[in-house]
Amino acid sequence: MTEITKKVYDLEERTLEFAKAIINLCKKLPKTTILIELTKQISRSGTSVGANYREANEALGKKDFLHRMMITRKEAKETTYWLELIHESSANFEEEINLLLQESKELRNIFTAIINKFSSFEFVILVFGIDCNLCIVICDLAIKIFSEQGSYCFRQMQKNY
Repeated sequence: MTEITKKVYDLEERTLEFAKAIINLCKKLPKTTILIELTKQISRSGTSVGANYREANEALGKKDFLHRMMITRKEAKETTYWLELIHESSANFEEEINLLLQESKELRNIFTAIINKFSSFEFVILVFGIDCNLCIVICDLAIKIFSEQGSYCFRQMQKNY
């Protein structure tokens, strides 16, 4: 858990640490009928956040990137749901679950911001017909303004143009 609280700013590393923390929680949970099922669900959704984010980083195009980022956000939201149910079912790990809940919500907010920025940028290109050189200038400015995670979509745009 200490890794997550350090707030790693490389999203690939951060989602990996999140997945490890989910796995560690799953190992500690009691093996009751309800928690066994919840553990299966959260281990799938919690570990797929990072896997889907890495796939988005290797997207074949703009639509593929946006689609994979939406899946990543969906998995983070689903993980929040399972954490809330586990929290209700097992009071023994309240602090650890609360930290994971906070992280899953923060990750979801980051993915939402990336999706929104990417979608807005795509809209500007389509509506105003900005040429590739101007896109690169805008991307460079955006990278300077936004954090590394928030600007990934702009770097992705540069790679595609």
